[in-house]
Amino acid sequence: MATVVDRDEIQAILSKTWNGAMSTAAITAEFFTMISAYKRKTDELQKQKVDYENQKQKNITLNKQNIELLQLNQENEKSIETKTEKGRYTDDMRTCILELASLEIPCNKVSAHVAHELAQSKHWGAFSDGTSRDGKKIVDIGVHTEKQTYCLGYIPVAVENAETLSNVVQNTITETAKLVNSDPTNENQCTENKNRLLKSFTTVMSDRSSVMKKTNILLDEWRKQVLEQSGLQRDEIKKLDFLYCSAHVLLGFHSEMEKTSKNF
Repeated sequence: MATVVDRDEIQAILSKTWNGAMSTAAITAEFFTMISAYKRKTDELQKQKVDYENQKQKNITLNKQNIELLQLNQENEKSIETKTEKGRYTDDMRTCILELASLEIPCNKVSAHVAHELAQSKHWGAFSDGTSRDGKKIVDIGVHTEKQTYCLGYIPVAVENAETLSNVVQNTITETAKLVNSDPTNENQCTENKNRLLKSFTTVMSDRSSVMKKTNILLDEWRKQVLEQSGLQRDEIKKLDFLYCSAHVLLGFHSEMEKTSKNF
């Protein structure tokens, strides 16, 4: 910003030279003093202008944030229906869960509450299902106890083969055993919790049980090996019961019958 000097003050200084009241050197010194004072004033005004513009921009940003916050508060105040009248999750809720899982948001973690409930059960069974979302495969694991049915989470997988599905259940049980203990780093306690869970683990249910029997075999063999390491004899370990979805069996029959009927 250019320094602005009052014209009347300049004329007053110059008139002193014309009248001979002051020497040229004195007039020059006074003139530069005046210029310096105006320069400081100009710099101060420039700084005030910059501060004003900065504050103005901050106010604009704050206003935008306040508007966004107000909109969020209004959205939060809305009642969100998560279940239908029959107790099933709404389509929006199911989509939200699947999208979180496909983004690998840690919604697949077993809660400590479910872990303790499972550890106190005399017997429990696991069930699983799967789906695909945006090119990603997702497996959900749940359990039935004497009192309640719980969901243990949604786990993204690369493929849905027998080994992968068996490993998903194994890892979920191992994680659950750690959550039962107040100190997850205590390996001995976690091992005891895991053995207790596997002893009460009695049944497996999956939509793929009728066509992916190897999953059940791998899971049952892993369970027996872990319990044998705890000191149990193999003949003391009860075999897992494998349950099948009759609807999926019928669908399989329908698919094969439809193929065959087209040949006639």
